[in-house]
Amino acid sequence: MKMFLLWTLVIFITIGGIKGRPNIRRLENSADRLLSAANVKSYYQQALSNCDSPTPPPMYRMFLLNRTITCNDGTSAGFYIRKSYGSRKWIIFLEGGWFCYDKRSCDMRWNSARMLMSSVRWPEARYVGGIMSPDPEENPYWWNANHVLIPYCSSDAWTGTSFPNHSSKYAFLGAYIVEEVMKQLQGHGLRRANSIILAGTSAGGTGVMLNADTIRNWLQKENIRTNLLGIADSGWFLNRIPFAPTTCFEKDTQKCPPSQSVQMGMKLWSSKLPEACTRINKDERWKCFFGTSIHPSLITPTFIFQWHPGVETNLAYAGLNSDHVGV
Repeated sequence: MKMFLLWTLVIFITIGGIKGRPNIRRLENSADRLLSAANVKSYYQQALSNCDSPTPPPMYRMFLLNRTITCNDGTSAGFYIRKSYGSRKWIIFLEGGWFCYDKRSCDMRWNSARMLMSSVRWPEARYVGGIMSPDPEENPYWWNANHVLIPYCSSDAWTGTSFPNHSSKYAFLGAYIVEEVMKQLQGHGLRRANSIILAGTSAGGTGVMLNADTIRNWLQKENIRTNLLGIADSGWFLNRIPFAPTTCFEKDTQKCPPSQSVQMGMKLWSSKLPEACTRINKDERWKCFFGTSIHPSLITPTFIFQWHPGVETNLAYAGLNSDHVGV
């Protein structure tokens, strides 16, 4: 990586000259590296600062300033962020991890996957790869973007607006968590963004489809002029009758058909769903959790892809379980 960055700097100096205003041109293999002259110095300063580092810079934890918006167990929700000098590109990533839909499934989730319901064990720093990587060799188009990771601790497919009450000791505030993160990011330079990607995988991919238009409307209301795009990875639920019917009361709560668990869950979570989709499905709002129902009403340009059901993830298993395929 060091040699790559040094050669990039040599090309920059050669093209622009050492003196005067540099003439910045589009790099051959990355249109997204085009920067204004005012940002050139800080751009390469950041790139070269990583050359001698044995590990890429981590993302650092920040808790929400609004402490009333919490994880399932009442601990503070938050996000991880890595700022990029001079960049106006942002990637905001929603983590996945299935969901729970009633007291029994939520208690089982608490006993077996507590990290998906609490921030108690969140480390101060995290290293994330792929589209969130700061390494230009691993992530050539978006390595220099501002990276934001929102850990999943609400168990509601990022739609909940329910505080603890007489019917549940858990908070389900996924929709509010997304809203509060967006508000807080304004203090970190989001208002200057010229492009934002809202991405997510598994339940996070579903969260992208269910929150993208809400974020789009919020950006317009706040007069933040930017280009919002979505990437939904493996979040396309299938609303089909299972080949081998199961119930939501078996020992393995993940075998509950999504069409049933979603209907139970959205009541528990007090789900906030896109208005355009609920207008179309006003008598069956729960269908908005399924790709075939949410996609026709989705305004935000969103790239959707789904891993083959053979991939052993909860969401892929749900897709397999809800289609006409025996397992």
